[in-house]
Amino acid sequence: MYGQIDRWLEDNRNAGGLLLRATLGVVFFLHGFLGLVIYTPAGMAQFFGAIGMPFPLVSAWLLIAVHLVGGAMLVLGLFTRLNALMHVGVMGVATVKAHLAQGFFMSGIIIDPANGVAIAGGYEYALTLTLASLALVFLGGGAWALDGKLAQLRGARPSGTRVSGPATLA
Repeated sequence: MYGQIDRWLEDNRNAGGLLLRATLGVVFFLHGFLGLVIYTPAGMAQFFGAIGMPFPLVSAWLLIAVHLVGGAMLVLGLFTRLNALMHVGVMGVATVKAHLAQGFFMSGIIIDPANGVAIAGGYEYALTLTLASLALVFLGGGAWALDGKLAQLRGARPSGTRVSGPATLA
């Protein structure tokens, strides 16, 4: 029984990478939309200033751009490793600067767009997004990503795919 399940999972291993990449992409895209439309860049800048982020308005726009554009690109599997690496940075900073002092467990979400406040108490979610993004840095976009199509056009091996047979340095 386990042998059949294991074979089926191995035959469909690309589904795992797609689920991880697409889910993170949607989550990040929606976070970017939330920052742009609901919290607004000015509101986010006010919050960033309150927690000591340098250049709060620039940081707000950078976060929105990374989440919106990078999230959409993750869904498509386009420049996956670069976008995932940017999210490692963004979410790593969010984990430390905005969530760490509130303890591990999420305790609720406080939202006040007028004052630029949106805090999900606890760092478990931000840390999970950071580490899931780090996993994508290592995994790459996988076979079901536009990265693979671009690599084929360049004549290179797609990121996140295996090389069959022994490796050579020819």
